[in-house]
Amino acid sequence: MNRRITGSALVRTVAALVLAGAAGCGSAVPMPGRDAAPVADAAAATAPSRAETLCSSWVDLEASGGNTLLGVNLTWVGQERVQRAVRQFWSLRQPILASMHENAPDEIRDATQTMVFLADRGAVDGDPTLLWSPALKEANRSVGEYMLAQCGFPHVTVTATDSSFSGLPAELPGGTLAITLTNRGRYIHQLVVSRIDDDLSIPYTDVLALLDDGNYQTAPVKLAFTNAEPGESTTVFLRLEPGRYGVADFFTGRTTRFDVAGTGPPNYRSGLVGEFGVAGDG
Repeated sequence: MNRRITGSALVRTVAALVLAGAAGCGSAVPMPGRDAAPVADAAAATAPSRAETLCSSWVDLEASGGNTLLGVNLTWVGQERVQRAVRQFWSLRQPILASMHENAPDEIRDATQTMVFLADRGAVDGDPTLLWSPALKEANRSVGEYMLAQCGFPHVTVTATDSSFSGLPAELPGGTLAITLTNRGRYIHQLVVSRIDDDLSIPYTDVLALLDDGNYQTAPVKLAFTNAEPGESTTVFLRLEPGRYGVADFFTGRTTRFDVAGTGPPNYRSGLVGEFGVAGDG
């Protein structure tokens, strides 16, 4: 004889099955609309956005490989040491650039594709001329402008003439910062940002003088750099912790080409040098 199951009996049966399943699994079963949605919402709220991930990756890229180039004279084109440094520089950047290109918006997708191509090539042949190629310059300009507009990092502009830097504040905030170098001189200039050892209390100009005298134990840690030709502005992004920092132009004076050294002394001796501090919390 068939028995008719009433609506209330069906509800009790389903509830019993759900509770039995929960007991067998040893954990509570999230109920749709009550438990699962808040968990998903919380995860979505804490996950970085696509733009935040891209901004962070670009800062990582700026920090990668800089010291491998700053420690060699790139005007020695073809020298084995230069090629080794260039290969290492691009090898460090390859995975970061590949990830950036995968997530890049349409506005900079061509630029990141160019960078991936140059990284793949440079990691193999170590050709230093790629570093000042028009293709890389344009790609860097495109991505740098996008990052300045989208990332919301504090931004400082430093102006270089052939004898001085101007516009560098005495104190800068900690965290991620964008520094734009604007070259108003007749020659190529650069801005190299270095962390001064906490045990040194002397001015940064004196630190560089010690280096000139061969006291390399006082050498500051070089964090990031950017180069600019006359009339050009370029930007570097970096993360700063509390401490003292120096900026300097290590190019030789009257440099007009990246692959040919100038005929003068290092530009920091002519006044292209400065320092700033980053305060700690509180």
